[in-house]
Amino acid sequence: MSFEIRSYEGLVGYPFGSAANVFTDSLGPPIFQRTNGDGEVEYHYDGFIIRFDAQTAGFRECTFARQLRIRLNDDDVEWSTEGLRRLCVEDGSPQQCHGTILLLRLGVSLTGVTDDEVSDRSLTAFRRGDWDDFKGELKPYNVG
Repeated sequence: MSFEIRSYEGLVGYPFGSAANVFTDSLGPPIFQRTNGDGEVEYHYDGFIIRFDAQTAGFRECTFARQLRIRLNDDDVEWSTEGLRRLCVEDGSPQQCHGTILLLRLGVSLTGVTDDEVSDRSLTAFRRGDWDDFKGELKPYNVG
């Protein structure tokens, strides 16, 4: 399975704000679903998690595990350390917050990069403004 991300728009075929049934109609029911500590409903599929806003119930973000084929704005995401560093360079201003690398120009975040934990690598596509509450905690990330 593969997905195409469009920065701050969502996934091709699944724009941010979409209702849950848009996903279940095309992807089938999730393997399981839960409500997280922020009150967001999460649909867990094989290799990715879709989260829905606690207040609007619209599609808010999607986290992809490293085994999936992902395209970001027409380019393949390479899960290697070098490939993820290239995303940081492409963004031009990577930030770090609570162990997560934020690429605010690209509208995605990365985990498993700062500690080079390949098995923990993931990429999350998010809506514009989702990290605004953390602006005071952001620190520039040195790509190295």
